Amino acid sequence: MKYLGVVLAALLFGASAGQAAQVRFRIALRGTVQTAQGVTTLTDQSLVSMSGNALVLMLDVDAGVVAIEEWNSSLTTEIDRDPVLSGTQALMENFRMATITGRGSQFMANLEMVDVDWNHDGVEDTDGDLQIIGRLIYNRDGALMRVTGQLIGVLNDPINGAGGGVAKVFRGTLRTIGPAF
Repeated sequence: MKYLGVVLAALLFGASAGQAAQVRFRIALRGTVQTAQGVTTLTDQSLVSMSGNALVLMLDVDAGVVAIEEWNSSLTTEIDRDPVLSGTQALMENFRMATITGRGSQFMANLEMVDVDWNHDGVEDTDGDLQIIGRLIYNRDGALMRVTGQLIGVLNDPINGAGGGVAKVFRGTLRTIGPAF
């Protein structure tokens, strides 16, 4: 019994210790945007500023940070989504995040979004606040291998949203594609 406790402690420590830095994954995102006028499908390519660019999930479990960033197609350069602010800004980043590691590792966060022209008509028409709940899948060495998640929230609200637009409700999923970088 004592041996089992030591093994479990080592596994739990490995899962948390293996996540000591930022890790990034390319992601596929798919969801629907609902307005009073109807429902529109939205994908990761709907949210990037240039066709072919990629959405990337950045996680730092120890620091409690998660973001959805835009990167160029070769994943060598992050795209600054709000050049008015200092530093390179992500498309969405968390205000609060909680992580539970160990068996059934998961996280939840509130993602705030920069103004975006998701329908590519030349007008920034969306500002968002989304909730993400995700599952963290680790390998036996304690390295994060994969993430899946569900997103739900407001992409625009008539009072605080970009352009004073109509209310937009988003529901979607994301999953990692390929290895971490």
